[in-house]
Amino acid sequence: MEKRTYLLLWLVSLFTLSAVAEVYPSPGYMDSYYYYHVAANLARGRGLVEDFVWNYLTALPTGIPQPAHLYWMPLTSLLAAPFLALLGESFRVAQLPFILLASLVPPVAAGLAWHLVRDGRIAISTAFLTLFAGFYFSYWPAIDSFGSFALAATVALVLMDRALRPAGASVPVDRMVLRPWSHSRNGKHQHGHSALLPSAVSGLGTERRGLKIEGRGAPAPPAPSPPSVALPATTSGALAAAVGCGAAITLAHLARADGILLLGVVFLLALTRRPRGHALALALVVAASYLALMWHWLMR
Repeated sequence: MEKRTYLLLWLVSLFTLSAVAEVYPSPGYMDSYYYYHVAANLARGRGLVEDFVWNYLTALPTGIPQPAHLYWMPLTSLLAAPFLALLGESFRVAQLPFILLASLVPPVAAGLAWHLVRDGRIAISTAFLTLFAGFYFSYWPAIDSFGSFALAATVALVLMDRALRPAGASVPVDRMVLRPWSHSRNGKHQHGHSALLPSAVSGLGTERRGLKIEGRGAPAPPAPSPPSVALPATTSGALAAAVGCGAAITLAHLARADGILLLGVVFLLALTRRPRGHALALALVVAASYLALMWHWLMR
């Protein structure tokens, strides 16, 4: 898929989410207000503090202000604070980083779909399904963790797969392959229409090359080779992917508390890969990268 297609998808997403953001004159719900309040305190140089008691899930505070983000994770406030410090304190300014981040999610989703199935229509459809994500459509530009978590978790999962694949391996796309030909009105096979078929069925074209099409004398064309996923060719490439995966999991965790669950996915995936010892060693590299970046916040 061409770069200009990704650019166009990003511009459509940016324009759409900017229009959606204009509908809301204020944060609108408690979580968003909380992130904005702490971001404003950061922009004023007061640090990560809050000027109210909003829940009693932690020890009863002795007074206010008190340390912020002992329950919610801090990335949203950290993203908004520099914009408030540079451009002035307002709700619209605080929205800017989240509109920009969320606008990147549809083209990233399109890129991942293209990487998997090499079908432009599926990739573009994926982008629009991501943008117009049902109930969450209006929340993409909110001062919240929707866009940041989506991007960080996606990058973590992609790097996770790259790190834990055997070096130099090339594998077919999942269990589905693209069949870029179909029946035309006159019964012949022509290019231009794509269909997804199980890989077990796709092999029939190569195993029965002499098979006749009913009512015609021409043999059925051989099935195309399934697209394959690009994988790291060296151990150093896998190591770099593992370190990057740990960094992406850190960002996902700083966006949402359940981002730490991605670490569990790393080790579950490692148990399914061969050689298992090599995969588990790379999973430990992912964990070490995560802990090196996250340790300070965990201690706080």
